[in-house]
Amino acid sequence: YSFLQFRRSVQDVLQPHHDDNFLLRWLRGIDLI
Repeated sequence: YSFLQFRRSVQDVLQPHHDDNFLLRWLRGIDLI
Protein backbone atom coordinates (compact mmCIF):
# COMPACT_ATOMS: atom_id res chain seq x y z
CA TYR A 1 0.00 0.00 0.00
CA SER A 2 2.03 2.89 -1.33
CA PHE A 3 1.80 6.61 -0.62
CA LEU A 4 0.63 7.28 -4.19
CA GLN A 5 -2.15 4.72 -3.84
CA PHE A 6 -3.19 6.41 -0.59
CA ARG A 7 -3.24 9.79 -2.32
CA ARG A 8 -5.50 8.42 -5.05
CA SER A 9 -7.83 6.91 -2.47
CA VAL A 10 -8.34 10.27 -0.73
CA GLN A 11 -8.02 12.54 -3.78
CA ASP A 12 -11.78 13.14 -3.96
CA VAL A 13 -11.85 14.12 -0.29
CA LEU A 14 -9.01 16.61 -0.44
CA GLN A 15 -9.81 20.20 -1.34
CA PRO A 16 -7.98 21.87 -4.27
CA HIS A 17 -5.85 23.94 -1.87
CA HIS A 18 -4.64 20.83 -0.07
CA ASP A 19 -1.11 20.39 -1.36
CA ASP A 20 1.51 17.77 -0.58
CA ASN A 21 2.75 19.74 2.42
CA PHE A 22 -0.73 19.79 3.92
CA LEU A 23 -1.08 16.06 3.33
CA LEU A 24 2.29 15.38 4.94
CA ARG A 25 1.35 17.44 8.01
CA TRP A 26 -1.96 15.55 8.18
CA LEU A 27 -0.14 12.21 8.00
CA ARG A 28 2.24 13.33 10.76
CA GLY A 29 -0.80 14.30 12.84
CA ILE A 30 -2.13 10.75 12.49
CA ASP A 31 1.24 9.39 13.58
CA LEU A 32 1.08 11.54 16.72
CA ILE A 33 -2.33 10.19 17.72
